[in-house]
Amino acid sequence: MEAAVDVAAKWVEENITVLTCGGISVLVLIASTLYLTCCRGGGGRAPPGPTKWPLVGSFLNMALLGRDKPHHFFPMIHKKYGQIARIYFGQYPVIVVSGYNAIEEVFVKQEENTIDRPSFVPGVKAVKRIGRGVLFASGEDWAGPGKLLRSSLATIVNSVEYETILTEEIKILIDDFSKAGQISFQPGGTIEKAVLTCRYAAITGKRLAHTDPSLERLLVYLDDISRYGGTFSPLAIVPLLKYLPFTGKAYRNLIGAYDGLQAMLKAEVEDRKQNYEGRAQSVLDFFLEEQKSNPESTHYSDGNIAVSLEECCTAGEPPIGWTVVWAVIYATAHPSVQTKCQEEIDKVCGKSRPVKFSDIDKLPNVRAAVYETQRLVTIVHISAPHSTTTDMDLKGFHIPKDTIIFNHIRSAHMDETQWKNPQEFDPSRFLDGNSVKFPPAFMPFGIGARKCAGSVVAEREVMMMFASLLQAFTFSSTDAMNYDGIGTVAGIRPPYTNITVSRRT
Repeated sequence: MEAAVDVAAKWVEENITVLTCGGISVLVLIASTLYLTCCRGGGGRAPPGPTKWPLVGSFLNMALLGRDKPHHFFPMIHKKYGQIARIYFGQYPVIVVSGYNAIEEVFVKQEENTIDRPSFVPGVKAVKRIGRGVLFASGEDWAGPGKLLRSSLATIVNSVEYETILTEEIKILIDDFSKAGQISFQPGGTIEKAVLTCRYAAITGKRLAHTDPSLERLLVYLDDISRYGGTFSPLAIVPLLKYLPFTGKAYRNLIGAYDGLQAMLKAEVEDRKQNYEGRAQSVLDFFLEEQKSNPESTHYSDGNIAVSLEECCTAGEPPIGWTVVWAVIYATAHPSVQTKCQEEIDKVCGKSRPVKFSDIDKLPNVRAAVYETQRLVTIVHISAPHSTTTDMDLKGFHIPKDTIIFNHIRSAHMDETQWKNPQEFDPSRFLDGNSVKFPPAFMPFGIGARKCAGSVVAEREVMMMFASLLQAFTFSSTDAMNYDGIGTVAGIRPPYTNITVSRRT
């Protein structure tokens, strides 16, 4: 008992901002003093898993890994407990599915049993007050709006107007790097501004200047959501935390970030309704057309549209910028890969003509380098949560209806039965001669019907930015590269690193 209290006390002192950034210190102490009463939960044919701590479930286990390392938790669970394991997010049992074969079985072959989302958790309810959105919707609430979101994003990203915006943002990015003489990752930096400007233009039709206060507010909202862990962080899952002095402010900041972002987008909806002239130029326009055709449907209410657009920002903007930086980090650490990509870009685009969407399919080495970066880093290392629609059996274990279930994406990307030497950076694994191939275990945007709706947008933006940066610069560093990154409950952002930028001639 004393040892448990000592561990908790040390953790409180050194990691006061772990996962919640406000800390869960009081609850850690409570959990420690109740250690002898904790149980492993489940029983019978329930999957194995770590100790269930009172009130906080498995969040304490994550926190003890260190402030920036909670992403190590899921590989540890896979290694210790196998392909089907049970953890607890607060009071909620969560099934973690690891390994490509198990993931395919659960989310593809038994898709009808795992296609729903757990909209019942407190964090989701707290941020979905004006509408359900698409990400956490199920059944009819998801089917129509989800299909519309996917098709409208694909239409917009393939438009000349969007390509022009992205090209201009890339030019600003290149100019900024030229002046700075280096690339580095920091919240609210040039890369994030470029990505968010493009994303906001795609979903609302409005392009914000980098000096616009609205863009600064958006960046603050997104940083708060990322920093505090989103709807599946301890703050959002454990109701008691909102009432405690250490965590109450952090909880209000998290919910306030969602509310502020949704309010901004709801204002965009209302403004666009007054000015829409009948030619769809953004995701918002497509939703307004559907609203006009189905005025009685709650699926296309102003609030539901605003929440859907918010999800396009929160689920899309951070990983895109992070992927670009990670790709530069790996290109810097592997000069031969960087050179091969640059030679390919020079052959297809020359050294001065801007890279175009139509060039991407002609750049297999660039694409392979990005795909290998996505595989090796796996920025979103667990999927958005699913929920079982019925009682089901998974590899001999019984899973009750309405159980939260995660696809452990990183486990598929590190699966030694699917990849040779998976810990190594080897873009050639995505190449078949001069063509790009996609191994079945590659799933950076998830798998099955609930695969990320914005995957087409994200891939094009990353490819364009990465290829354009390699066309303009050669990257180098005398420092050792940090490949571990900064972990959150669901994502891995790049470390704060500086890389030298040299203009190519």
